[in-house]
Amino acid sequence: ILSLFRAACCSIVGDGRSTFFWTDSWIDGRSIMFLALGIFAVVGHGASRSRTVADGLAESAWIQDILGPLNAQGLAEFLRLADSLASVTLHP
Repeated sequence: ILSLFRAACCSIVGDGRSTFFWTDSWIDGRSIMFLALGIFAVVGHGASRSRTVADGLAESAWIQDILGPLNAQGLAEFLRLADSLASVTLHP
């Protein structure tokens, strides 16, 4: 049921303090959890449940959440994600 709910919802980010970086659907209506499976597979469990968009974007702190090595798919996802995040602007 939670997966169905997440698929049907999209977050309005605003200042990014109430939107979860890894699991909420905030990038073109999709979550990083689904956009970048190779990266999400090696993100620490605590970070995946608590990192907000505001915290993750601050000084690219989201990169610190990646705890394991990335394979070729993960590296490609990393580059796409970093490129996408470079254009994100939060609004108070």
